[in-house]
Amino acid sequence: MIHQNETMIHSLDVTQVATDVSKQSCLFMNSYACIGRCLEDDKNGCTVEMAWCDTPTNLESFWPHECRSLSKERKQIIFWQFHRSMACHIYTAILAKVLKGLCDDGVPMSYEGRPVVDILVLDMAEFDVSDILATKGPDSCLRVRDPVSGRIFPILATHEVMEQQIELGELGCSRLGMKIPEMTPDICSSIKQIKQHRPLSFKGSVPHWWVAVVVEGVNRIGKKEWIMVHLDICGSAYDSAALVPSKETNKDSLVPLKVFCTPEYVMIPNSDPKLKHKLELKPLISERNQGTETLSIALQPKSNRYFRCYHKDDTSFIGVTPIATYVEHQVTESKIDDAVNYIISYIKNDTLPSIATIGSQVTVCNIQSKPELNGRKGRIHSALDGTKNSTGRIPVLIQGLKKPVQLKPTCLRFGSTPSQYQSKYELQRKHKELLEDDTLINHISQKQKNLANAALNKYDPAVMKVLSSITSGQMAFSKLADPEFKRGYERLLKPPLSTLLPAELIPRFQDALELSNHRKAGDAIKLINIMKSAKQRFLEHDPSLVHGDGSVAIGADSDMMHLTTSVVSKINVDLELRYVFERLDDLGLYVNPCKRFAV
Repeated sequence: MIHQNETMIHSLDVTQVATDVSKQSCLFMNSYACIGRCLEDDKNGCTVEMAWCDTPTNLESFWPHECRSLSKERKQIIFWQFHRSMACHIYTAILAKVLKGLCDDGVPMSYEGRPVVDILVLDMAEFDVSDILATKGPDSCLRVRDPVSGRIFPILATHEVMEQQIELGELGCSRLGMKIPEMTPDICSSIKQIKQHRPLSFKGSVPHWWVAVVVEGVNRIGKKEWIMVHLDICGSAYDSAALVPSKETNKDSLVPLKVFCTPEYVMIPNSDPKLKHKLELKPLISERNQGTETLSIALQPKSNRYFRCYHKDDTSFIGVTPIATYVEHQVTESKIDDAVNYIISYIKNDTLPSIATIGSQVTVCNIQSKPELNGRKGRIHSALDGTKNSTGRIPVLIQGLKKPVQLKPTCLRFGSTPSQYQSKYELQRKHKELLEDDTLINHISQKQKNLANAALNKYDPAVMKVLSSITSGQMAFSKLADPEFKRGYERLLKPPLSTLLPAELIPRFQDALELSNHRKAGDAIKLINIMKSAKQRFLEHDPSLVHGDGSVAIGADSDMMHLTTSVVSKINVDLELRYVFERLDDLGLYVNPCKRFAV
């Protein structure tokens, strides 16, 4: 019997999860506000008076029929600007709770093949929007006029605007199509401090929240590194391009989401005694001190609004709350919890049937009809696709039962997924070690770093495809059969991008590239792919061969064994083909089957 390790479950792309949350949360965050009339056309910026509808508004009902001066695209941008400029903390809370709920159910998530290892909620008390407020003409933000007082308010809820809204009272805010801001004593104190000490920020900044997931990769010296993938489902309030297609076929179906990546930076304890549950995000600038260089973490450019505070001489900073701590401190209305539960069920029902693979270990939960099954372990019994099971249920072989049971995805938790978020204390410990780690210092010159970063900023999809494969541990030799992948591979092995790779890996990668040009490399890749496909079919036919530890048993008389024997025979009779497989084994890119099977 041969035992081979097998990956048991694919992963959800975290950006798709955020897209689903952005769209589905609208079902619970209904707004009845609509535009009563347009006072100025878009040449001078859009100024409107608001009204109220009897039913929740959408993109069509939000606009009056007589407002024809705006393009359809512009109307969509303003619609989402209006809806996501308010209640940002609530939308972020929904996204954070959904991500944690999926993690707690063992649903693995990733970004471009890199596994998620942490989830954080980021916030800024002074998120700079002064440039948006100063913009005139068709790209300016929406302005709302109070028909009673005649005062005009930008839709962006700056600290100054919030203070003015409080002065208007609940009735006045209602005329603006808004709710009066929720002002706790701490928020009032914070606004007072900003107004007194930073008047420009008082007029030109807003409080803002978003989520960042940390994904794991490998840096240029072969050590683990972490990248932050920022997910802002309220980014459309400040960026007209922060709209992504939803899964519907309707070309106009766009939902708010801004995605960008940064280094993880360094997190330190919060200096405010009232915010001990939070950390502070601190990008460190490279400095030379007596001939030695301190740890250098590249600052984002000034064009990145989210990190603009680190380019100015002010006291602003980005707060960081670990996801578990955030959810523990977050008190939300019951309708928000209903939204979270609904969206988690929606995502699991929609995606789990496609990512769950044969042999995936699960725990049964949430079964109402047979509660005695809750808590039992089981494994996915057979592959699931649209042609095999139109109900969306997943066949699971539960311990103690002889036949598989068809279960809803919401009744399953995946038990073999590593933890995808850390506690505050785990974060502090990790970042203390980062600050004390001097192995990154003086590895390559600053000029080399700048050249490599400049090359990456030109964004070549082929290069990014290779980097994603390397960092996710899926760097298979067979991928070099793809001409686009091979082109990216060749670019990555040449300066300046080669400085991004661990020095000890470059010779091996160069050998692999050379081997891919061998006249028998194509034949070798075909045999490798045949073996992979046969293994999957083999497991679909007989899932019971998956052992409890995740290994796969291959019987001596099985079809899989006959195929393997046939492949080994083909390799052994062709000296050039045998050389390719032996070289692959030497490079650690593929285990030579001839070593395991004697023919």
